[in-house]
Amino acid sequence: MQRSASIDFAKIALAAMVVALHAEIFKETSDYLSFIFVNGFLRIAVPLFFIINGFYFYNIVAKGKPLLPWVKRMATLYAVWMVLYLPFYYPHHPQSVKEDVEFLLKLVIGYHHLWYLAGSLGAGLVLYWVRGWSDAKLLTAAVVLFLVGATAQYVFNYVDSSHLYLNKLFNNYWLFRNFLLLGFPMYAIGFLIAKGRANALSDSTVLALTVLGVVALFVESSLIYFFHPVRDHFDNCFSLILACPAIFLFVQRRTGTLTTDLYAKVSTVIYFIHPYFIFAMMGLVGMHTGTVLFLIAIGLSLLVSPLVIALDRRLKLLL
Repeated sequence: MQRSASIDFAKIALAAMVVALHAEIFKETSDYLSFIFVNGFLRIAVPLFFIINGFYFYNIVAKGKPLLPWVKRMATLYAVWMVLYLPFYYPHHPQSVKEDVEFLLKLVIGYHHLWYLAGSLGAGLVLYWVRGWSDAKLLTAAVVLFLVGATAQYVFNYVDSSHLYLNKLFNNYWLFRNFLLLGFPMYAIGFLIAKGRANALSDSTVLALTVLGVVALFVESSLIYFFHPVRDHFDNCFSLILACPAIFLFVQRRTGTLTTDLYAKVSTVIYFIHPYFIFAMMGLVGMHTGTVLFLIAIGLSLLVSPLVIALDRRLKLLL
């Protein structure tokens, strides 16, 4: 089976971007530079993964394939990796109701980076449910839901803490970083691109939209940096709705094919396993966040990739 070389190579770059985000790259160099990357440009990674998934999800619908095998695969990946990361989020104080509730929420929403798997499963199920919608209705729903999520993100970061109940409500990342407000919109966009709904856009237009989207993302993250008193994390910048589809279109239109899924698997290993190395370097060695931590984490993730891929060939559970 032939695969798109540009998409598979892009997935490795996106996985590396997730590592850079979690390691807070450039932290030791410049607070501003680190912020606009960690809370700006690098935030394209997960939405682009969703778009790629939605793009390939179209094959399930178009060819009338049963959904159950896909659901089983996603659910298995989620369950396996949640178990592998269980020591990091299992309650340390069994009598604490708060910790018990947080633990149950993590089981449903996903721990740390694993929310992406829960988001993918939920987004795919919703997209399959509304697969009969017109393209216009699907695109409208995607854009509206994304804007709702982005607005909730801003409320989360700017709500007045004196409003106790509002503060408690919005002080939850899962409120906007979830399958419905981020996963589904990007899945739907990838799905529509696979249907050929962006074919009318010329390559020059796609390039212009890509540049515009990336510039808008840097501008938005800069404004957040200079006008936000707390400078908390931002997952759902408004600019992502332009930047991510444009970047995917630019990548998807590159020529070149592969006959192996090796590079796609390497990207998956990097994404799933890198937190182990970040946590180890910070917890055991006392290393601070920054570029060095990123380089070590990405290097070790690449180093163990062949081992994890070989193990998965036997188990069929990890990738």
